[in-house]
Amino acid sequence: MILEGNLILKDRIIYGKVDFSSGKIVDIKILKDREDYSDKLYIGPGLFDSHIHGLAGYDFSEDNFSIEDFSNRLLKCGVTRFLITIKTSSYDNIYKRIKYFYENREKFTGSKPLGVFLEGPFISSSYSGSQEGKYIKKPDPSFILDLYKEFGSFINKVLLAPELEGSEEFTKILKDKKINVSLGHSGSNYSDAKTCKDLGASILNHTFNAMRPYKNRDPGILGLILEDNIYPELIYDRNHVDIISAKLLTRLNPNTFLISDSIKTLFLPDGNYKFGGLDVVKKNGKSLLKNGKLAGSNLKLLDGVKNIYEDGIKSLNDAFYMASGMALKAHGFDDFLGLKKGNFADIIVFDKNFNLKKVYVEGVLKYEEN
Repeated sequence: MILEGNLILKDRIIYGKVDFSSGKIVDIKILKDREDYSDKLYIGPGLFDSHIHGLAGYDFSEDNFSIEDFSNRLLKCGVTRFLITIKTSSYDNIYKRIKYFYENREKFTGSKPLGVFLEGPFISSSYSGSQEGKYIKKPDPSFILDLYKEFGSFINKVLLAPELEGSEEFTKILKDKKINVSLGHSGSNYSDAKTCKDLGASILNHTFNAMRPYKNRDPGILGLILEDNIYPELIYDRNHVDIISAKLLTRLNPNTFLISDSIKTLFLPDGNYKFGGLDVVKKNGKSLLKNGKLAGSNLKLLDGVKNIYEDGIKSLNDAFYMASGMALKAHGFDDFLGLKKGNFADIIVFDKNFNLKKVYVEGVLKYEEN
């Protein structure tokens, strides 16, 4: 199969052809360089959404879930790989949901999971956001190790508020198993956060959101932005983070990567819903709790890339890398989504207005605009 158009590579955009066969990219051919072909279709790598709770009424933490339908709907976001994100709930429910997705992972016929992210329950009750406070717990390595014993590397990432008692030992144990530790939903001071970072925690959970604000004489957890080997998540739906804050973050830390943090209200009409046992109102593109705080996003990850590019925060190829190669790197994966010979042929095709036309997963056409 050969596709021709504006190829979005890691370091530039060229006009050329990508040839793929047997699920892999076999050749990239440059036809024209540094000329205006904006009227032609764009061809980019499939995106990796490492923090997504659901869409179209589906929530990974709830029983009412059609794997195949979800997997195919997610393709409409430009996403070909993702992490199953499970929020704070009971241990029994967390185990049950992971077991269900693990045993049925081959049923994800569209976008494919690379593992599980546990966004809780080891968080601060003062910064719980849209998570149910009654299920919040202190760090419990034994629970995670039991999950790891049964599901192995499918347990990819676990969230931690670093101010909690036992957080240091928790971080060391998880890193020993090569489980990524993300810091967030936290009121931590800088010292506690830095200690966990030095022990192996490497990701900042939806940076700026559900964490103590930065103060000039008390930077708190946000002081980690300046640290090496820290990968900050960014929700750029233009609601969660202001353009100036996004520019500041991406300039201070080149490891910043994009997530959606989308919830079940994505693709649903305005109305009243339940998310994690809490009441959520969707109105004018925002999903809010009763207290007016954001409950998550309704962002398609491809639109996050579009927003980063259109707001002049990053070039188009850099914006794509934030949602593909950098996101993979942050989670311990090789950059297998870039348009590069030998990589998986996870490819999306779209026009200059970011209207999605086609999505290929491992060389197979999985979505085509009607």
